[in-house]
Amino acid sequence: MPNRRQLKTTIILIVFSLMLFGFVGNGVQASEYTIRIAHCMPTNHPYHKACQELQEVLSEKTNGRLKVIIYPQEQLGTEQDITELVSAGQLEMGCVWSGTFEQFYPSTAVTQLPYLFDSWEHYWQVIDSEIGEEIFKPLKEDDILVLPSFVNGLYNLLSTKEIREPKDLKGAKFRIAPSAILSVMFTNYGVIVSPMPFGEVYTALQMRTIDGDFQNSVNAWSNSFHEVAGYITEVEACYFMQSLIMNGSFYNRLSEEDQKAIKEAALEAAIWQRNNHQEAIADAVRLLKENGMEYIAVDKEIWRESVQPVYDHFYKKYPQWENIVKEIRDFGK
Repeated sequence: MPNRRQLKTTIILIVFSLMLFGFVGNGVQASEYTIRIAHCMPTNHPYHKACQELQEVLSEKTNGRLKVIIYPQEQLGTEQDITELVSAGQLEMGCVWSGTFEQFYPSTAVTQLPYLFDSWEHYWQVIDSEIGEEIFKPLKEDDILVLPSFVNGLYNLLSTKEIREPKDLKGAKFRIAPSAILSVMFTNYGVIVSPMPFGEVYTALQMRTIDGDFQNSVNAWSNSFHEVAGYITEVEACYFMQSLIMNGSFYNRLSEEDQKAIKEAALEAAIWQRNNHQEAIADAVRLLKENGMEYIAVDKEIWRESVQPVYDHFYKKYPQWENIVKEIRDFGK
């Protein structure tokens, strides 16, 4: 039979576990929850600042009842790990690159196609519309709710050598995020593709095990890539978002009032981050240039024409994409 000290210890552990997973409250009408959100970038990155904005807004809307704890810099694993944890209900929220979904739901990859969008305005018009809702609908089957999301970035070629035309990529070793779209795109250029977690990129560039990375300027600056690579070729090929995701079962357990607060807080944080992103890009580009990074301007029409084989490949694999691409390109015109 357990003694009094053992019993007290057991009770403390049980209460702590319940608090960790957000189930200790002070009544049905005013339950308190801890919402853990994870991302893969350092604390100086716009994703982290946007998560802090979400944290603050949600606390204000609920008088501190919904408490957000942020886990940055792959503390809880890669973006794939975070997505799986959210789906399994072992993590309440995640902030992940939308391309992560492609590994689980190939149909969502259509938004990753190069030179599909004309501007950020065009991108968000589509993503926030019924078209975007339909594209990401499959995630609900695995208990993932996509909330209003953040800007990830407009992607360029970061490298250790000058790249001016598509032919300059032949034989180069590039890291890409895990993505069938990016794999086909870079393989088409004759690149030796090296998928690897983001956290390994700095060392790989430093050791010259890769020649470059498909990357945006904000990520390049916040992760000090200027120390290990000297060039950014401004191909501006892909618009990517950083999706704010939540476990559906956790969300459904909340009161309607708290669900409303989460959606509103996510939207406010997303709008704040989107509005501040251009300033973040300008600061990153300025700082990278001041620290020796050379930006190479290119004829984008040549690069745009060079990706047609990527479209041909995926139209054969997913014939329905041709209509979706037309819808996206015609949206708002």
